[in-house]
Amino acid sequence: MSKLLVVDDSEENLALLRVLLAREGFEVITARDGVACLQRAVEDAPDAILLDIMMPGMDGIEVCRHLKANEDTEAIPVLMVSAHDEDERIAAALQAGAHAYVSTPVDGPSVAHRVRGAVKAAQRAPTPSGSGSNTGRGL
Repeated sequence: MSKLLVVDDSEENLALLRVLLAREGFEVITARDGVACLQRAVEDAPDAILLDIMMPGMDGIEVCRHLKANEDTEAIPVLMVSAHDEDERIAAALQAGAHAYVSTPVDGPSVAHRVRGAVKAAQRAPTPSGSGSNTGRGL
């Protein structure tokens, strides 16, 4: 079972995603802001992160940059989530290191398919350090 960190400042969105993704076979852990995401990503070593772009304080794009700059979290695939489909926002998310961009509203099977694809791609990719080991994250 893949462990998925879901990050959103809305408790309703977290509850919905938790139910949808648990039905799809994921172990779901959550965070309500960017700082908590960075901490949980290191402590819990999720297989992937679903990260809301629009959050108060540190937005999802900034969080993604921090995740990709940290050797403990850089290999974790990040899927950015937003209701906005603006090309500039999508480009900024991908430039920050996001694996994919998911538009809301989401449906469980579609998001699950994208998360599984991101996890499989990360498992096949060499680690950013080039050593080829997977750092014990299940990636």
